[in-house]
Amino acid sequence: MFANQTGMIFLPHYKFYGAIKATDEQIEHSARDYLTHITSPDLNPQVVRKRMLEQMMKAGSA
Repeated sequence: MFANQTGMIFLPHYKFYGAIKATDEQIEHSARDYLTHITSPDLNPQVVRKRMLEQMMKAGSA
């Protein structure tokens, strides 16, 4: 089943390439990036669309 057919929201996944050969510093950096990724309101496309619509409506009324 597709996410939208069951009422779920498909969120973009996080990618960390080369993890098998990564240094400790690269893994630490990736962990910080991952935290930023999962806590970003822009992760949810519905939030982004709503904000864009509000900006368009505001620009249209100005």
